[in-house]
Amino acid sequence: MLNALYLASKPRWVNHLIGLQKNYIIHMAMGMGAVLFAVGHKLISSAHGLTQVTGYTGLIILVLIAVFPSLF
Repeated sequence: MLNALYLASKPRWVNHLIGLQKNYIIHMAMGMGAVLFAVGHKLISSAHGLTQVTGYTGLIILVLIAVFPSLF
């Protein structure tokens, strides 16, 4: 996620190296990968109690943050 955040800041050297459009595509793919990884982790995890609640809340927040920009 830190790499995706760095790409979102549009560093000049990355823009010169691969271009702005590919930068956005890589950033989007990394975000989708993070969501898929989080959902897969949720499906195979065996947490209980408070850990399960906070993990589920974090997953919902991640999905909302990832889906909201896609709507606009």
